[in-house]
Amino acid sequence: MMGAMSLDRPGKATYALCFRSENRAVGDKRIMESRGQGGPLKAPRSLRILIADDERDTVLTLMMLLRDEGHEVRGVYSGRQVLGAIRGFDPDVLVLDIAADRH
Repeated sequence: MMGAMSLDRPGKATYALCFRSENRAVGDKRIMESRGQGGPLKAPRSLRILIADDERDTVLTLMMLLRDEGHEVRGVYSGRQVLGAIRGFDPDVLVLDIAADRH
């Protein structure tokens, strides 16, 4: 089962965040407990994250930040690459710019 959230930046981009329900961070008691005394929210384990956006700087920045947090991250730059990357990488989380080019 999949879960999803979206983020709309008017005039910029609209992102969809898709995740497997067993890995969902929102409201997950294990994740909230791992937060500790007001510290940053942490995933209970390393996740496989695929980032898809036609803006290369956005993809590279998100990849760097998420890798620093211990996640395995891949990035693609076009809509055509997304399905192949999903099949080949089998991500737990997909960060997708749904307003990206269709090439």
